[in-house]
Amino acid sequence: MENSFLSKVYGYSKIKEELKLIQKWYYDLEKLGDKRSLLPRGILFYGPPGEGKTLIVREYSKSFYYPVFVIEGNSDNLEGEIVDAFSKARKEKNAVVVIDELDKLIEKDTKLIRVLQSQLDGFNSEGNILTLATSNDFRGIPEALLREGRFDRKFGVCPTDKKDFKEMIKGFAIDTGLNLTSEDITELTEDLFRYPVSTIRATFNNVSLRYGSDCTIDDILNIVDFISTGFANKNSNFSVSKNAAIHEAGHAIYLHKYCKTKEFLRIYFNNDGGNTVYKNLLDYVTIEERIETIRCALAGLIAEEIILGFHGVGCTEDLEKASESSFGLMNRTCVNKVDYFCGLSTYYDRKNSSEHAIKIFDQKTANFISKNYKIVKRQLKKCKKEMLQIASFLIKHQEIKRDGFLNILKE
Repeated sequence: MENSFLSKVYGYSKIKEELKLIQKWYYDLEKLGDKRSLLPRGILFYGPPGEGKTLIVREYSKSFYYPVFVIEGNSDNLEGEIVDAFSKARKEKNAVVVIDELDKLIEKDTKLIRVLQSQLDGFNSEGNILTLATSNDFRGIPEALLREGRFDRKFGVCPTDKKDFKEMIKGFAIDTGLNLTSEDITELTEDLFRYPVSTIRATFNNVSLRYGSDCTIDDILNIVDFISTGFANKNSNFSVSKNAAIHEAGHAIYLHKYCKTKEFLRIYFNNDGGNTVYKNLLDYVTIEERIETIRCALAGLIAEEIILGFHGVGCTEDLEKASESSFGLMNRTCVNKVDYFCGLSTYYDRKNSSEHAIKIFDQKTANFISKNYKIVKRQLKKCKKEMLQIASFLIKHQEIKRDGFLNILKE
């Protein structure tokens, strides 16, 4: 199989690897013999809107060079549309049936569930039909449709791997003709990670039209803000308060001076507040990296306490991040029985944990945060001058990149 497999789909390396294998099985039907019956007959791609489900299905269906029959659910006779698509597919030696937004389709008429079941089960032993479907949430799809022989393969389509996300950034930049260095792509990966893929793609298209190939990272971040919030030119009309500047300076100084697993990249402000961006130096999560994440979250509010003597409103979110990360770390490292009960639950859902276990676990988490708060406070007290220098620059310029940050610290 050629290296250009799903070349228009960036990232999702593990999903593409599995899809390539399934395609190989379908191409090798004659070799499989009696094992044909073991082939996956339906694949469900699920995940939030805008993450690329439809693109994957479109490109994957085309890669087979089989006739493709699409069920969009737009007709007045949905049952007839489904039966017609599968009937036409069975007349072909090989075929692909595509169902867009399966969850919404069966919401319109629950009777369609039985129709789909019968059509999916109607393949004879010689039939070479693969059914591909998309869904925003497969939890509303009945188990009867998800069992073996129907939609027995399910892929969550949402970038969770930064290596894959970096490939998306690189691919979109190439597609739109933007001249970005490898350093630019790395920084944008940190800046834009967790944004919907559709937002990233729209951003690169918009940047290419507005600024051409010689755009800057600031141009890209400006447009992603515009597409996401409707606010453009995030720096030009934005006033940075003293406590916000000190808060972000605390994050940056801690990252630069005390973190071994992270590297400070930049600070910028928008209508949602300040944002300190850093790069993870490790490709995997260690206990040290998790602890540094917790301490970085605490550094902003500690900086405000050291310099201003109080915590601003924006500190609540950072404290929540530290608490959630601490809870996760406690789950990861728990060893005794009472901790194990809480280890079975999540930070937000503890219905399977006893009140006694929750109380003890929460106390352990609070003690852990308090211990690390004191450590970060001792460290940042030595950096009061540097934090004030960075904060002063931010008040005037609204953002700072790594090079400028390092130059200020050298002064």
